[in-house]
Amino acid sequence: MAGRIDAGLLDLRKQEDALAEHLRSAVETLNGHRAGQASAYRELASMRLDAVAGGDVTTTLDAAEHRAVQLLTESDAARAALAAKVAETRETLGSAEKRIDAQGERIEAAEKALDAAEAKLQKKLAADPAYRDQTQATEDAVRMADEAERKTVLAEEDRTEKGRPYEADPLFMYLWNRGFGTSEYRSWGIIKSLDQWVARLCGYQGARPNYAMLLEIPERLRAHTGRVHEKAEAAVKALAATEKAARDSAGVSALESALADERKALADLHEGNKSDVERLAGQELELARFDRREDESASAALQVLSDELRRDTLRRLQHEALLTPDPRDDRLVDKVRELDFHIGETEEDVAMRQESLHVLADRRAELEKVRTDFREQRYHTNDFKFNDHGALEALLQGLLRGAVTGSQYWRELHRNAARRRPPRANFDFGSRRYDSSDSPWDGGSWGGGGSWGGGGGSSGGFSTGGGFGGGSSGFKTGGGF
Repeated sequence: MAGRIDAGLLDLRKQEDALAEHLRSAVETLNGHRAGQASAYRELASMRLDAVAGGDVTTTLDAAEHRAVQLLTESDAARAALAAKVAETRETLGSAEKRIDAQGERIEAAEKALDAAEAKLQKKLAADPAYRDQTQATEDAVRMADEAERKTVLAEEDRTEKGRPYEADPLFMYLWNRGFGTSEYRSWGIIKSLDQWVARLCGYQGARPNYAMLLEIPERLRAHTGRVHEKAEAAVKALAATEKAARDSAGVSALESALADERKALADLHEGNKSDVERLAGQELELARFDRREDESASAALQVLSDELRRDTLRRLQHEALLTPDPRDDRLVDKVRELDFHIGETEEDVAMRQESLHVLADRRAELEKVRTDFREQRYHTNDFKFNDHGALEALLQGLLRGAVTGSQYWRELHRNAARRRPPRANFDFGSRRYDSSDSPWDGGSWGGGGSWGGGGGSSGGFSTGGGFGGGSSGFKTGGGF
C-alpha cells in the first residue's frame, strides 16, 4: 500500500508539472498575442498620427513590452531558485525518512525480543505451582469482590423500590425524621400526645422496624463489600509484585525499558522532522503560486502590457483608421480585432489552468498528509497488512480524481490495518487481566495502541491503575467505590 501511495503522489506531481508547462506555454502565447497587437498599433500610429503622437505611442508600447519581458524573466529566476530549495528540502526529508525507517526496524526488533521473553516467562510462571495457587487465590478474591458488589447494588435497588411507599407517606416520614420510637425522640406534653395519635393513625410502630431494616441492609453490605474489595486489591497487588520480581529477574523489565527508549528515539526523530515537513509544505505552496503565474512578478507582467493596450489613445487610433479608405488601415484593425479575440480565449485558458493547478496542489497536499501519517504509524513496514485492498485502491483512485478527501482515505486505511505477526505473549496473563494500564506495547504496537483487555466488561473488573469501566460493579485500587 505504501508503494501505491507513493505512486499516486508521483502521478499527481507529473500532472502538476505537465499542467504547469501548459500554463507557461499559454502565458507565452498570451504575451505573444499582446505583442502582436502592440506591433499593429505601432504601425497604425506611424500611419495615422503626427510624428510626436506616433512617437509617444511607440515609446510607451515598447516600454510596456520591455517591462513585461523583464518581469517574466525575474519570475522565472525566482521560481528556479525556489525549485532548488524545494529539491534540497526534499533530499533532507528523504535522509530523515531513512533514519526513521532504521529506527522503526530497531523498535520492531525490540518488540520481538520483548514478546519472546514475555512468552517464555509466562510459560515458566504457568508451570510454577506456587504461582498458580497465588493466581487462583487472586481470582477467587476478585470474584468474591465482584459478587459482593453485585449483591450490594441489588440491595440498593431493592431499598429504593421497597422504600418508595414509606417515603411517599408524609405522616410516616414526619415521625421518622423526628426519630419517633427511638432514643433520639425529644417531645413532651401535647406534642408527644399528638405524635402518638399520628403513629396510631399511620401504623408507624409496625412499619418503622421494616423501614429501618430496609435502610440498614445496603449499608451493611456496602461496608462488607469495602472489606472484600480491600482484600482483592491486596491480592492483585501481591500477584503483580510476584510477576514484577519474575520479570526483573528474567530481564523482561530491562527489555521493556529498552523498547520505551527506542520509541522515544523515534518520537524525537519525528519531532525533529516537523520543521522540515512544514518548511517543504510552505515552499511547495509558494512554488505552486509560481507555476500558476500568480507570483508578484508574473502577475505584474501579465497586467502591464494588457493595461497599456487598453489606453484610450489606442482605441481612438483604431476608430480613426476605420474612417479612412486606406485598405492598409483596415487590415491592421482586423489584425487587432482578431488578436483581441485570441487574447480573450487565451486569458480564459490561463485562468482555467491556474484553477486546475490549485486543485491539484490541494489534492497532492492531502495525499502527502496521508503518507506522513502512514509512515508515522509504521504501516509501510512488513509488520502490517491491509484487509481490503480493492476498497483501498478504489478510494485512492477517488482521491487522485478529487472524489474522495484525504481524511476519508486515511480513515479507511487505518480501519483496514492489521498486524501480520500475532504476539506470542498473552496480554491477559496473570494480574494484567485486572489492569489495562501497564502494557509495554501501548502507544503504537501490536493492536495499534490498544489495551491489555480484561477490565471494562459489563459485569465487573479490577484496575490497579485507577478506574474500571463499564458496569454496575467493580472497584479500583486508587480509592473509593
